Amino acid sequence: MPTQDEVNSVNKAFSILKLFQTQSELGITEMAYLMGMAKGSIYRFVTTLKRLGLLEQNPENEKYRPAVGLLELSSLYVAHLDWRAVVHPFMELLSERTQEDILLAVLDKSNIVYIDKIEGKQMLRMVPQIGLPRPAYCTGSGKALLAGLNQQQLLELYKGQELLHYTEHTITNFNALLEDLALIQKRGYAFDNEEFELGVVAVASPFRGMNGEALGALSVSGPCLRFGENKIDETATLVIDVCKEISRRLGWKEGQIHNTRW
Repeated sequence: MPTQDEVNSVNKAFSILKLFQTQSELGITEMAYLMGMAKGSIYRFVTTLKRLGLLEQNPENEKYRPAVGLLELSSLYVAHLDWRAVVHPFMELLSERTQEDILLAVLDKSNIVYIDKIEGKQMLRMVPQIGLPRPAYCTGSGKALLAGLNQQQLLELYKGQELLHYTEHTITNFNALLEDLALIQKRGYAFDNEEFELGVVAVASPFRGMNGEALGALSVSGPCLRFGENKIDETATLVIDVCKEISRRLGWKEGQIHNTRW
């Protein structure tokens, strides 16, 4: 069992590392001032952190900065993270705020599969079955995820495939789909305007992992009669904000780009 001194040492080492959340580089004197510790004590901690590969020294100014070992630790965390457990509380938040059906979907080739849902509290609900695939090009979550692919990936994905007609609103022309995906990418959310099922609409946005790649998408779905223009705008803002926060929890940094888009 570790002694109290050992516990205190770990706490101090961790506090030193946390200084770099707001500073890219720090010298011994700066760290000593921020920590309220003697420079000799800081030096001993920093020397150990450097030996462990968690800090490195800039040879030009002799200041210290985070090293690749920190990235390896964060990658270990992400590798063992059940991101669905991270997402579900945010689904509950969306459910409480919108009172509509909340759906979590992942992309499976040219389809999406719903892997979690929270049914809304409204009398009229239209909730899809968990595990049942649906075409990505005519669903809110599907289009939100397709918008994260580049044009070459989309061409390969839909090579030889026909965009089937489900309703009068379904996009069945590939170039028209590309235009819609470009708009989705620009505004940050997708809108399913009765494209798979008449009377049902959805607002969806993707969330990302540490490398910037979309892991899944959340959608708020319900009957079109409850989704006027104001509600669509309000819901889109809410879903985008929630998905950004999920992405941050999963290691994504805002402004990070996964690939070349269009």
